Amino acid sequence: MAEKKNYPYKILKQIIVLKQFIVFFLCLASSANALDAEFINLTSFNDVRAIKNINDTTYFLTSGGILKISDFNSPGQSVLNNNGLGTTNIYDIISDSKGQLWVAGFGRLIRFADNFSVQTLFRDRDDNLIGLYTLEDDGEFIWVGTDKGLVLFAKEIDGGQIQDSYELFGDMNSSPRVLDITILSDTIWIATSNGIAYTDKSDVNQLKSPINWKTFSRADYPKLNSDTVNSIEILNGKIYAATNRAIVEIDVSGDSLISLPFGTLTYAKLTKNNDSLYYFVNDSTGGMGLIIDNQTLVSSSISGLPSYPRAGLLSSSLSWVADGFGGIYYSLGSNYSKYIFTGLISNNVSDVSYVVLDSDTLLTAGFRDRDAAFLDNQEWNSLGIFRAGTKLLTDNSGYCWFGTEGEGLWRLGDGGFVNYDENNSTLLGNTDNPPFGLTFIYIRGLVADGDYLYAGCYRAANGYPVAIADLNDLDNRTGWDSLGIADGIVNAFVVDLDVYGNQIAVGMETVGLYLYDFGKGHYDHSDDSVHLYTTDDGFLISNSIRKVSFSPNGILWVGTNFGISRYDPGLEFFVDVPLPEGISSDITALEFDGRGNLWVGTVDGLAFWNATLSQFQLFNTINSSLVSDKINDVHFEKHTGNLYVATTGGISSLMSYIGKPTSEIARVIAFPNPFLISNSNDLLSFNYSKAATVRVYTASGEIVNEFPVNQSWNGKNSFGNNVSSGVYLFIITDNSGETARGKFLLVR
Repeated sequence: MAEKKNYPYKILKQIIVLKQFIVFFLCLASSANALDAEFINLTSFNDVRAIKNINDTTYFLTSGGILKISDFNSPGQSVLNNNGLGTTNIYDIISDSKGQLWVAGFGRLIRFADNFSVQTLFRDRDDNLIGLYTLEDDGEFIWVGTDKGLVLFAKEIDGGQIQDSYELFGDMNSSPRVLDITILSDTIWIATSNGIAYTDKSDVNQLKSPINWKTFSRADYPKLNSDTVNSIEILNGKIYAATNRAIVEIDVSGDSLISLPFGTLTYAKLTKNNDSLYYFVNDSTGGMGLIIDNQTLVSSSISGLPSYPRAGLLSSSLSWVADGFGGIYYSLGSNYSKYIFTGLISNNVSDVSYVVLDSDTLLTAGFRDRDAAFLDNQEWNSLGIFRAGTKLLTDNSGYCWFGTEGEGLWRLGDGGFVNYDENNSTLLGNTDNPPFGLTFIYIRGLVADGDYLYAGCYRAANGYPVAIADLNDLDNRTGWDSLGIADGIVNAFVVDLDVYGNQIAVGMETVGLYLYDFGKGHYDHSDDSVHLYTTDDGFLISNSIRKVSFSPNGILWVGTNFGISRYDPGLEFFVDVPLPEGISSDITALEFDGRGNLWVGTVDGLAFWNATLSQFQLFNTINSSLVSDKINDVHFEKHTGNLYVATTGGISSLMSYIGKPTSEIARVIAFPNPFLISNSNDLLSFNYSKAATVRVYTASGEIVNEFPVNQSWNGKNSFGNNVSSGVYLFIITDNSGETARGKFLLVR
């Protein structure tokens, strides 16, 4: 047995700060002041980074987490951030010399087990999480390839800790991305964004000096054809590397490279399966090949794929490949079939809503890089719009509307799809996307009230960016109108809009917000009025508007790149809304529920504003099971009380904690009933979806407590003392004075 080496622990001031913790689901403390947030996540496994087989289980490492498949005919097991990974952005998995699994994900090295995982966080000097791309085990240590160089991780010291980091390799630029690692005897080889480097690793202290590294870069070795080396592998004692434009064999003894005769293609990956080495080509001419004695042999027919394979796990019995367009395919012979249980179409979700098809209410999602799709029996089915979705909306008649980037509006109902564009509506495109010109209609805002639909056309070429449609007269051109230059809206860079009563708020990209007031009616503009609010005229926090939203009582909130402004009717201008620490001021979503609570999406987290307490509560991927910190939009489903958060990493949903909500006060119930209290986490809620006040009485009519319906009850009286078991009465009174009564059983 080799002598065990003792390495000094070094504080990594330059690159990485160690933060380690045992992974468990973090649920914020339950109280009348805090919201319990147990997010349920939906992701896509179509974006595959690598496929590996460990102990007869096939692991698909994706941007949506890990998918474990044992039977190609059945759904696999999904492993997400709330299953112990802490992230869904996964790049590599290995089994070490003792059979322990290790996973490389964004910002985390994970000692992985199905029921118990441990994360080590990797951060840069600015305390930002960094990417981990590849792992290699040498028995005692894990070598980690990251965004900032190479890291040595000690597996057994204090349960695992970062031992050292290396960012200088020969004459390379410092801190390259390390994309792949392989070890031959005592020599470690790394594939980086600046070329290839190798050294003797037997004395890791020598690795800190760049002169101890031998490098191959395109400047000195033109046969590489690219500085970006995607992968490096060993086969029969030979070193092979794939760059973006070549595959080479490295002759160590002569410090030379041998070009393999496979052409100048975009090589994505070298994959070693048993004693075979495959390459994958990542472009439209793509395919895969088998390297034998520096020659290529096309491995097998790849018929059945819509495009090229970019990663694979190939065998004589069952082969798997990841398709370049996104998707997983399997083959029992020469023809590949699609594996359908891969979750969402894409992880970059633009919006979420519901669509009614054949009397079924189905969850629907739009995607920034794919067609819209709906969920039916565990499978997401494309709607066939063929344009990236921007906004989704279901009107009061049950029709589902889809805003797109380029094809205007689509409406789905009993008669199928109808497209509204420049030919049959007042929607108009722009010249941003030649040669399409005016036919390229980019919808940036979409909202409806009971009778009308409003759509924002980004940079409408005629200067009328707000299209209005009478929902009862959609098929006639007379049922459509627009607002623009002649109406006082003289800027066409619309990014969002919202409606309350006779007012429409139109947020602009750089000039502030227009508040338009309809006078006699939507199509009679004789007494309409409009006001432009800016930082100078109205005290907006910024003129770069991201989102606009009216609260249930008609107060206008505006999200910008610098934070949130709220209109104050008494002052008649906007006031700043302080955000909690730890969240970005770049706002991406504003969504109210019926009680006046607000969900705020940002580029690095989600916040919940409690209307009763006027306090924020913050959720991100560190303190909750939120699937991604980058929020695209938030949708509150008023019929179910469920919340859906559209992110760049999939969908996080939060089920209603009050059961199915109702807007009819006579139908209000206490939930749960009986109200069983065993600890401080047990709370009583009321399913009224609007703002109201609840009063709880004893059976003899003595008042026990009074609180807003927005605040759950903890079983204490107004003095903070526990009440005894028994039957209690409640009276709920809304803001209009309507009341309802009920009773419930409390058991302590």
